[in-house]
Amino acid sequence: MSLLDTFEPDSEEILKPLVRPADGCIAVEMECASVMAMGQFRGAPVYQFLYAEDSLDGNAWDARTWGAVPVSDYEKYLRVALEAAVRL
Repeated sequence: MSLLDTFEPDSEEILKPLVRPADGCIAVEMECASVMAMGQFRGAPVYQFLYAEDSLDGNAWDARTWGAVPVSDYEKYLRVALEAAVRL
């Protein structure tokens, strides 16, 4: 059982050894890493495209462009991602 996906008070203490700001690391990403690991284990190609509108990097949620991007733009982003995967 992983305690890294929890908002419990001791989570910060658990994550401290994993944070490496001196190396330029500012976040811990787990979902795509898990999918990539499974693809490597199965010998299957995996293509990942990350898109972020908001940020939880500070003490408060930063909405950035959350909800301000038209739905049609998401379709464009998906097409770009799929075209990139096809070309790889």
